[in-house]
Amino acid sequence: MRNIYNICEGGGQYGMGHVVRSFSFCKIIGIDKRVTTFIKSKININDIDNINFFFKNYRLIENEQKIYNQIKKNSIVIFDGYNFNIRQINRLNEKLNLKIIFISDIHEKVPDCEILINHLPYIKRTFFKSKIKKKLIGTDYAILRQPFYSKSPKLFSDKVLICLGNYNVSKLIFKIFKSLLNYGFDKSKVDIIFNEDIKGIPKKNIHKNIGALKVHKLISKSKLCFITPGNISYEVFSIRRNCIMGSISKTQVIPAKEFDKMKICVNVGKWKDANFDKFDDWINKSSITALNQKTFFKELSSDKLKKELIYLNI
Repeated sequence: MRNIYNICEGGGQYGMGHVVRSFSFCKIIGIDKRVTTFIKSKININDIDNINFFFKNYRLIENEQKIYNQIKKNSIVIFDGYNFNIRQINRLNEKLNLKIIFISDIHEKVPDCEILINHLPYIKRTFFKSKIKKKLIGTDYAILRQPFYSKSPKLFSDKVLICLGNYNVSKLIFKIFKSLLNYGFDKSKVDIIFNEDIKGIPKKNIHKNIGALKVHKLISKSKLCFITPGNISYEVFSIRRNCIMGSISKTQVIPAKEFDKMKICVNVGKWKDANFDKFDDWINKSSITALNQKTFFKELSSDKLKKELIYLNI
């Protein structure tokens, strides 16, 4: 049996999206309890105890080369992140005869690999120029947490969800919260996924360090979601909820624009620069986004991913 490694970015400025997604992937293919995970991170040591890194066996390492020094020949290596040295990965691949599974998003430059997974609905197969044996492209290969592969639930209530990630977004969350109250929403109707209290927002509105089932429940109860184009966007799309989206990082700008073109969200641009004078307009325009999501996210199933990987004998 081959050694299996997972290398992803997480914590601090990297956020937790890549950790959550690669863990979900490992769980889908049944290796989450035996995979060795290295998390490339620049996290403050004082913050470590407050973060769930999901994997049973993981190490936080800042230096990428130190990770590669521990990879054994003929291993399967899963990558998920934006800031890896592609040339270095290719050299490692040639030296150790690896089977690389690379989970990508917007970047054209990816390493030579056995399998490339990209679930963006607008990406073409010709976008990637590397040597890739198998390309799993599009929403059929969306990597979700298990509850989100179930049938989309009916709308349970008229609540609103805010989820912008957990890195330096408390002021933006507060701004959206206040705008919702000014628009006419009752504060009891607003749910927020965030990892700490926010001054001016009741503690009962904020849901900290919650698991997939709780997130699924919160989205299911919402008729409108304020989010970013990360893992949370696919979870919202899978349930089909009206969606207002903005970017926090540079890597999120293009997906938000493309999702807006497909009319599966209303893109407000960068959240920090968003024109909140258009708040009413955002909400009105978002009323058709859930319906359009149905076109692109029809039959999500983790079985499609598993079948494509059977030949690796993982």
